Amino acid sequence: MDQKKPMPPVSIPTASPHSRLTRLVHAGLALAVVVQLATSLLMEKPKPGQPENLFFEVHEYSGLTALAFVFAFWAVVMTRRRGTEAAALFPWTSPARRSAVADDFGRH
Repeated sequence: MDQKKPMPPVSIPTASPHSRLTRLVHAGLALAVVVQLATSLLMEKPKPGQPENLFFEVHEYSGLTALAFVFAFWAVVMTRRRGTEAAALFPWTSPARRSAVADDFGRH
């Protein structure tokens, strides 16, 4: 009879490689995008002379909030000391990575 090998225990990481600020800004951005998607299903385009419905208003403000979170996330990523290095996320910050992007663009 075949005997199954026992599964190795799953290790759960105890510390995140990202700072609390990075995780909070990322969560805020994710939440703003989810609100944008949800309200886009329920909103109605305002008719001339008519006020917007509540979902349209929430969609507008969550879009502005998402934009603010995008800028905050970029600022956090560019100034943080741990986590993924900025040059890996933004290739234009490194001459070697800019060259790799240009080579890749030229090949395709």
